Amino acid sequence: TSTWVTKGYVLDVSGNVITPGHVATIDGNADGTGTALGVISSNQLVCAFQNSGGISTIRAKVLDITASAITPGSEASVDATTSSGRYLNVVVLSATKIVVIFPNTSYVTQVKTMTITGSTLNAAGSVLQVSAPGTDVNLPVVSVKVSATRVLIAQALDVTYGDIYLSLVDTTTTTPVTIGCALINTWRGDASGVYVGNLI
Repeated sequence: TSTWVTKGYVLDVSGNVITPGHVATIDGNADGTGTALGVISSNQLVCAFQNSGGISTIRAKVLDITASAITPGSEASVDATTSSGRYLNVVVLSATKIVVIFPNTSYVTQVKTMTITGSTLNAAGSVLQVSAPGTDVNLPVVSVKVSATRVLIAQALDVTYGDIYLSLVDTTTTTPVTIGCALINTWRGDASGVYVGNLI
């Protein structure tokens, strides 16, 4: 909303007609930034968001969908550290486990595992900080599920002109661990602005 209160609603689609459902308040605190959604099932989502209200930590809720109505579950703290709400990612690994990826206030990427029981989320283990070479910049981070226990994270870096750092994270244990990483460097080829990338 205009005051950065997090809300949501279901859109029913029939042919070319879209009908919005009732608006549900996900987080009533003003001045929050950033949200991310993950699909658990056809009638259940998970939403991560920055809870502002003087706290500025990352929180999450399970959203139960019944017809066109959203019923938010109880709020769970992803991590107690003050963090940026920009570029949040939620990766659903299974019906009982998700991974939330978020930047701290220095825009260093953080990874946290959460478990799902019904409509309740619980943080598990400790935060993994993805340490990357170069300077972490305030740019989007993209994450994808690789398997039931692994997530691939791609983030922008400032090493040369514009670089990408890939991290493969395993969540077999409660605290995520990095099991592989790669840096894609780019260089300016000549004055015409041609760039060349390589994977190392």
